[in-house]
Amino acid sequence: MKILADSRTFQNAGSYSISTEAGFFFPSASISNGALNVIDGVIDSVSPKPLFDKVFLFENACIIPRFVNTHTHLEASNLREPISCGAGLLSEWITGLLAFRQSAAYNPENAIVTGANELYETGTSGIGDVVLPSFFFNENADVLQNVKKIACSLPTGIKTRCFLELIALNDAMAETRLNEAKRFLDAVFQCAEYGKTFMAGLSPHAPYTVSPKLLEGVVELSRAYRVPVTIHLAETEEELQLLQTHSGPFCEMMRRFDVDVNWNQTLLGKRPIDYLAALADCERVVIAHGNYLDDAEIRFLAKRRDNMSVAFCPVPHKFFGRRRYPLRQMFDCGVRVTLGVDGRASWSYISDDVNACSDSATPQNFSIANPLSMLKTVNVLLRDYPEISINEILETATYHGNVALGFTDISAKSCCDTFSPGNAADFLVIRTN
Repeated sequence: MKILADSRTFQNAGSYSISTEAGFFFPSASISNGALNVIDGVIDSVSPKPLFDKVFLFENACIIPRFVNTHTHLEASNLREPISCGAGLLSEWITGLLAFRQSAAYNPENAIVTGANELYETGTSGIGDVVLPSFFFNENADVLQNVKKIACSLPTGIKTRCFLELIALNDAMAETRLNEAKRFLDAVFQCAEYGKTFMAGLSPHAPYTVSPKLLEGVVELSRAYRVPVTIHLAETEEELQLLQTHSGPFCEMMRRFDVDVNWNQTLLGKRPIDYLAALADCERVVIAHGNYLDDAEIRFLAKRRDNMSVAFCPVPHKFFGRRRYPLRQMFDCGVRVTLGVDGRASWSYISDDVNACSDSATPQNFSIANPLSMLKTVNVLLRDYPEISINEILETATYHGNVALGFTDISAKSCCDTFSPGNAADFLVIRTN
């Protein structure tokens, strides 16, 4: 897949039509041989033939909404190489990540801007970014000021759902984290000037770092403030081992950090489905990764697709050497699947065959050769999961991400709602072969 143009290409064109002639807007939309008509950056209509004299013709192409990246950690976007994961153990990778956070190279404020720009320049308009509390609760006690600082630093034209990461191994820690979460939510809701581009969410980190009290409080805050939640769940086999036996690499990692954990108090249950059930009443939930969800858990998500989704991250999935993702099963069951890049710390270099078809027509001036890119994520999916149709992949990378992050109301039934009259013209022209 290759980007031929995006809406910025035509920003000074006034009134114009984009015609795909022998192509289509979106396979499931039954709009073929059509034209998108735009007046001064606002969609006027979709029609069988161009309405305006100024016509930009793209043969054998699709017009789609920009991509949505539902799961990322932009704090490490200044890394040149991913962090080593040893034998593929997440616990070893976490140890490396924590060491990086203590190094002189760690500059998260700059990294977030770098990563957001990379994503925007490669076709992304929506991001779900997990952000550490230290961004907002630091030597500058003004949480509102810190929120505004981050919100105004992000590129114009990109929507960001900022998920505050929450970690609490016991009830005492949970109370502190929940108080911080409420202060964060209040601050974001006070930033009316960024209300359409910078939005709040909560991220209880993972089963091995989140106590039942913290999880319960997050559900209450999600419902009270109507904000989405994201959690790393069923990401590794070691996580499943910890839930079932209270043993394994995560226990060893905690001992290395000299952290005394009473797993009977910290862990909510024995299986990921216990966490899915606990989170089911949230406004929205994005399950990050979900690599090892079983059949019952997949069915659970499918029945609750209106407010629960999963974020598959194909590039990190290959980097860690995970089992083949049950993507076809999820689609067939009706799970709302979305896509994420995760972040530079697990963003491995993409092979030449994917890079060759990922070139973007948009101007790129990146500090590294392999920028974070939803386009490359989509191309990895096209290459490695041939049983998934192009239509399913494109809706996963656009419409479903918008719904999962709350950028689009659930009443929007397809990607073509993005092209309704009066909406901002924010689109990509792509070639799929």
